[in-house]
Amino acid sequence: MTNELLQVIWTVEESLAMASELCASLDRIIQSPLFAAAELPEPEASEREASSESESDQAEFRLGAIP
Repeated sequence: MTNELLQVIWTVEESLAMASELCASLDRIIQSPLFAAAELPEPEASEREASSESESDQAEFRLGAIP
């Protein structure tokens, strides 16, 4: 197996191991007080414009930190 495939497998294993904890966290979030979209401020016209190409570039995601 390649190192990249092993990293994907490890990521899936860790995600599955965290499933019960993640479900409990989601339940707490759902049961907590929420806010409606109407409570959020309206963005200014300049905030609605698309960002420039250099601002929208994202760093490549690397799985190197996974054991």
